[in-house]
Amino acid sequence: MMSLLPLVLLMAQVSPSSAGSSKPDLVRAKRVFENNCASCHGADGSGGKGPSLSVPKLRRVRTDKELELVIAYGIGGTEMPPFFYLGQESLELLKLHVRTLGANATPPLVQGDVSKGKRLFHGKGGCSACHTVGAEGRAYGPDLSDVGARRGSAALRESLAEPNADIVEGFVLVRAVTAQGEKVDGIRVNQDNFSIQILQPSGRFRSFRKDALPELYEYPNESAMPSYKTIFSESELQDLVAYLSSLRGEP
Repeated sequence: MMSLLPLVLLMAQVSPSSAGSSKPDLVRAKRVFENNCASCHGADGSGGKGPSLSVPKLRRVRTDKELELVIAYGIGGTEMPPFFYLGQESLELLKLHVRTLGANATPPLVQGDVSKGKRLFHGKGGCSACHTVGAEGRAYGPDLSDVGARRGSAALRESLAEPNADIVEGFVLVRAVTAQGEKVDGIRVNQDNFSIQILQPSGRFRSFRKDALPELYEYPNESAMPSYKTIFSESELQDLVAYLSSLRGEP
């Protein structure tokens, strides 16, 4: 694999202010962002599948150097990919636009009552039976401790109403049928050519040799989470989204 070190060193030395006396091209910077980043972060940077970038401070980035590294390398363990292949000029334009979004940031306005949403999360919604927030809940589904920093309010609402619209990576539903006819449903935790490990909704882990299973099914386009559009009223959905948006990984 080609080393990215020369590119990173070059990025650390070149910036719009040092590249020359010409004015930064904000129009081109916006276009590069829209072509590469808007599908996750929103055309205006307000968030979607990815977090909002229209904020004064980015959670993972404090300096220009850190921003350069995140854009070039991506973020491991997340859906943020590396963009080093775009070339130095486009990387600089992306950095310029992200900083412009931050400079023009306004506090996000999310309708709903956070305290009511929290009660719905732990009560009527039963969300803590599958999700963790801090030290509370069960880790059958994704951890939501900082979901408000990772997802925009529109994406959060969609995940509640249409959970199959965006399946979270690493949470594939499976069904194993044993030789005794037992059906074991759950989330695929791990697998190789010979075995598979499944986490059941109860929290129990099961491990099977694949050659001992008469049937094994995967459902990559189905979520274990039910749709809440008929469970919650419109105002309740707004309250729950407001609560989820408030979860930003802060103590």
